[in-house]
Amino acid sequence: AEEDQSHSINEVETGKRKSRNAEKHQLWVDKHAPTIFSHLLSDERTNREVLRALKAWDPYVFRRAAPRRPVMMQSKFLPSSPPQKKNQTSETTAKNDADRADGATSNDLRPDESNRVILLSGPPGVGKTTMAHIVARHAGYRPL
Repeated sequence: AEEDQSHSINEVETGKRKSRNAEKHQLWVDKHAPTIFSHLLSDERTNREVLRALKAWDPYVFRRAAPRRPVMMQSKFLPSSPPQKKNQTSETTAKNDADRADGATSNDLRPDESNRVILLSGPPGVGKTTMAHIVARHAGYRPL
């Protein structure tokens, strides 16, 4: 029994040494990179808007209601009248007409294709990928 305990203690110590060695060999940028949403140094409003846009997908991905926008922000971003769909191209209209002619209806409840994209732009090294990964994890996704 004592051998088993000493063996497990040695394994724990070996694991600690390996993690310390891994930390020593880590690049500075990786070692000090932000790991949670509050550590992001990019514009706070941009961070919140990207997170809000991603959380808007909760009903389609996680089958739960998307979080509501704070009351003070609703008046800034909600239009006074419901948004009108943009004119469809003739190709899209023809495809939709063909679908309706066959009796098929779309079960796709997601937003229009033009509203499914978040474009992050900026010079190299400003944190676009870091923000995308952290916001995705914060929203409940597992980024690759």
